[in-house]
Amino acid sequence: PKWIGVMDYTDMAENLNYNFVKTAHYPNDKLVYELADKLGIVIDEESPSINNQEFSVEVQEQQMKEMIRRDRNHPSIMFWSMGNETNHAVDSKFAVAEDTTRILTACKVTDGSAGAFVKHTNENLALEALSGFTIRGWNNLDINDLKLTDRHQSGTDGHELSMIKAGEVSEIGNLGNWLYGDHGADKDYFNSPLQHVDPSGIVDVYRIPKFTYYLWQAICGKNLMVFIQPSYWRPQYVGLKEDISVNSNCDKVELKVNGVSKGFQSPDQSNLNCVTFNNILIEKGIISAVGTKGGKTIQTEVVMAGEPAKIVVTGSQNKVKADRGSVVIITADIVDSRGIHVQGANNSIKWTLTGPATLVGPSVYESDINKHHEIDGVWYMEMPVSNVIRSTGKPGKINVSVSSSGLASGTFDIEAEELESDNSVIVEPVLQDEGRIGVSKILLKVNRLDDVPREIKMNYDELNLGSSDKHGYIKIIKDYIFKNNPSLDTATIEFRTLGDLFSSQLLNSGGHLNANDFNFNIDHYNNCRLINSYINSTKLPPLFKEGLKRYYSDAIIKKGSEKNAGEEMNWLNWIPSGGTVVIYQDEKANVNLKGAILSKNSGLADIIAVVYPKFANFSQEAKERALIFISKMNPYIHSASISDQNRAGDNIRQNNISYDAEKGQPILIPLLKFISE
Repeated sequence: PKWIGVMDYTDMAENLNYNFVKTAHYPNDKLVYELADKLGIVIDEESPSINNQEFSVEVQEQQMKEMIRRDRNHPSIMFWSMGNETNHAVDSKFAVAEDTTRILTACKVTDGSAGAFVKHTNENLALEALSGFTIRGWNNLDINDLKLTDRHQSGTDGHELSMIKAGEVSEIGNLGNWLYGDHGADKDYFNSPLQHVDPSGIVDVYRIPKFTYYLWQAICGKNLMVFIQPSYWRPQYVGLKEDISVNSNCDKVELKVNGVSKGFQSPDQSNLNCVTFNNILIEKGIISAVGTKGGKTIQTEVVMAGEPAKIVVTGSQNKVKADRGSVVIITADIVDSRGIHVQGANNSIKWTLTGPATLVGPSVYESDINKHHEIDGVWYMEMPVSNVIRSTGKPGKINVSVSSSGLASGTFDIEAEELESDNSVIVEPVLQDEGRIGVSKILLKVNRLDDVPREIKMNYDELNLGSSDKHGYIKIIKDYIFKNNPSLDTATIEFRTLGDLFSSQLLNSGGHLNANDFNFNIDHYNNCRLINSYINSTKLPPLFKEGLKRYYSDAIIKKGSEKNAGEEMNWLNWIPSGGTVVIYQDEKANVNLKGAILSKNSGLADIIAVVYPKFANFSQEAKERALIFISKMNPYIHSASISDQNRAGDNIRQNNISYDAEKGQPILIPLLKFISE
């Protein structure tokens, strides 16, 4: 819908004060040029000639004529672009034949294909000068330890800022920031969680800002602003000293921790309006920054959040016309019991919809933060995150509910109002559903196995259990569940995990638990019990079985992963029986686990060699085959790419993948016959 385009361009013009847009890599909707006229944005409108598209000269001429003749009366258009990154650009003579008043450009065009009339290229007009492939949610090297040297490698928000500051940007003149939003692209960016997503935006696909958004707001923005990069203001850093970076367009910025001044800094062009306060002791409470300029003062703060407690749901509109073209952007966030946003929260969430509407995105989001070049995913790293709902064309009330394990769910209501058609001139019948075929789209696998046995029955009562501590709530909820399910085995790891989950939720909600949230968690418990019961029937080593049951209890009950029990049983059948269990512990550990060998190294190759010393002499091909095979049968083995930092054209060459074990978790090394050369 056009209002989303209006939303984007208004953000660029009003909040970032951008005054230039290259409409890559083809003529855009006419709305874009109308908005640019109104908002004062200079446009470089680009032809579709990119990456050596096989257009004939006749087609290129026709395209250029159509583009110029349609849009030449827009005062915002100062440039016509002949092409981008190609040796087959449009010849500029076709543009001059239509319009002699605009500047003609070409970006990274070779072989002289843009013709004699192009005077401005990437060499003297940096239209794509600043681009970084940053993943929102990869805030710092603690989240993803990637020390990148190539701008086409995906990296952290903090690293992107340091690369910009360390670059050759000596002044803010004629340059372009590539680009506004992450988007789908048939291209693989090295180290990216998902394939075919270009992560070079300053906002992500959901329009949630990255750190670079605030950098450019500080450099270009019209209004006074100050932004504290929040990566380190989290409970896991309490007691440590960290460097805190602040973006601002003020003359002077003062940093305070719980009201105590930590000094002053002066943002300016020399530091790209980004200053750093070194060795700040991280404390519980509030970190704030006060900026002053021209007698005016502006302040911002980051409050350290407690444990995640509930989901807050908002929407772009609460009223829409009952029309199939009406959509609403729904955004979910996770907050603590005080309503403070929880930095880094990336719980699995489930979207439930009632009323005359459909979900455009999938019903379950699981974080992609630790993925590596996978196909399936929703580009969700951490909260907040959005989904979209579309009206079915019928009036009525629409309710969206978002749930997550151990959290109070959030809801948002929308009223779809009856659309009154204007048939005064042309009588147009209302479209009917009969005979209509849905648009095909990629569906993520979130379906459960049918008929999961209910060891714990659903509950339809609101629970108000009063005040207690964690241990008290565990006993109360255990007794409540056992009373209604007297045949239940309460000594299992699944029930202990459920009790811990409920006790944390009750602590954060003052002892209140509604029926829907209770049943949401019970549903995961029942699904996990089905899978773990099957684990008991396998011939896998006992210690490895216990590890698998812990893994599923954590993934399904605690984190809310929507595992399909049938698929998991097939995977369990695939794992070879027998073998040796190895547990990685560091040198200081004094552990004696019956039935396991200890390893002081986390690398999977080292762990295999502990069991089979001859593995060290395997060929490289045989080693790689064994590493892939064993990593697939061990959920506590994690893979990460290791780059040689080289590029060949648009493709970055991958050197190898590291495989490492989690500390203290059982790793099954199969019998030698399964991995021998």
